[in-house]
Amino acid sequence: MRSGPGSDQPPFISLDVHNSANALIAKLDLVYDAAMGTCADPKPFAILDSVDLDIPQKPNKVKEFSEYKGLPWGPSRFTYTIIEGDSVFGSVALSEDRSVKEPLICTYTNGIIAPTGVPFAYFGDVNYLEADGSNAPLAFDSVAEAKAYMTTQDYLDLKRMLISLELWPMK
Repeated sequence: MRSGPGSDQPPFISLDVHNSANALIAKLDLVYDAAMGTCADPKPFAILDSVDLDIPQKPNKVKEFSEYKGLPWGPSRFTYTIIEGDSVFGSVALSEDRSVKEPLICTYTNGIIAPTGVPFAYFGDVNYLEADGSNAPLAFDSVAEAKAYMTTQDYLDLKRMLISLELWPMK
């Protein structure tokens, strides 16, 4: 069964998080599986902030994805990622995609391998950050402006909320 981003099935669970002005700032999607498309024009990217999290993971999925991508996956982590295109596009979310070997990227996946008995989890401002910026929740004129965003109260509040996620294996 496929569900979630890139498939024709809805998430298993989907929760929206709004700020005091009722603006959508993040969402939590639990999905069984997801598919990604391709792109013809990859762009440079960077992770500006990263914090490893203590979230248990499905050992068989970590092994499978690590072998498939040729790089180790995990642990889950909070990331602030930017992609440099016409503007600098950013995303703040949980991730563990260690599949990036090149300095260019088409899509950055903001998802984590959850504990046994829990679907894949996407928790952040967008599930996938596209290289063309078409779905970017954040856009800046420069990398310096993107870095300055990390000192704002909005960023600090979002980071605190995202790193507070706890998922436990089902018994």
